[in-house]
Amino acid sequence: MADDDLTTLRPSNGDPEPDRHPFFEVASGARQGERLALRRGASIIGKGHDVEIRLAESGVSRRHARVDVDAVGKVVVTDLDSTNGTYVGKQRVESYALARGDRISFGPDAVVRLVYLERGAAERTATLSARQLQLARLVATGMTSAEIADKLGISPRTVTSHLDHIYARLDIRSRSALTRWVLERGLGLA
Repeated sequence: MADDDLTTLRPSNGDPEPDRHPFFEVASGARQGERLALRRGASIIGKGHDVEIRLAESGVSRRHARVDVDAVGKVVVTDLDSTNGTYVGKQRVESYALARGDRISFGPDAVVRLVYLERGAAERTATLSARQLQLARLVATGMTSAEIADKLGISPRTVTSHLDHIYARLDIRSRSALTRWVLERGLGLA
C-alpha cells in the first residue's frame, strides 16, 4: 500500500473505556503538553475561529477534521478534505476509530495522542504552564536543579518550587516519574 493511500474506518476493538474520559494530549505544536478534552458528539478541529478545538499551526486547515465521541468514549477521527491530511501514525486516513495511545497528525506540525483519564481525574490533572513544561523537559535530560537554575537564570530554590508545583499537578513524587511522564507523552527533551 502506498504512503498516500487512504485508510478507512477500522472495526472497533470493543468498548474503549466507559469509565474514562477521552482527551487529546498535544505532543507537538504551539500547545505542546496541553490536554484537550473531547466532548461527547462531534467536534471540529482546525485553525478557524468557528471550531471547537483550535490548533493554529500553519499546516492545519481552517476546518481540518471532525472528532466523534460516542456514549462509551469511542473516538473516531474523520478528515474534512484538509489540504495536508489527517494521519494516524504515518498512515493518511479518511475516517479512523482511534485506540488509546494513537498519535494523530493534523498537517505536518500539529500532533496529538489519544489518552483516557478517569472521570474526575481531568480536573485534578491540570496541564503544565509553558515554564513548567520547560522545566519538566530539562529534568528529563538529567539536569540537576542547580544546572537548570543556571540555564534558566533563576535560583535553585525557584526550581524546587516549580518542581513541587509540577509534582502536585501531575500527582507524581519524583524526578524519575516526571521524566517518564515527559517521555511517555512524546514531549521530547529540551
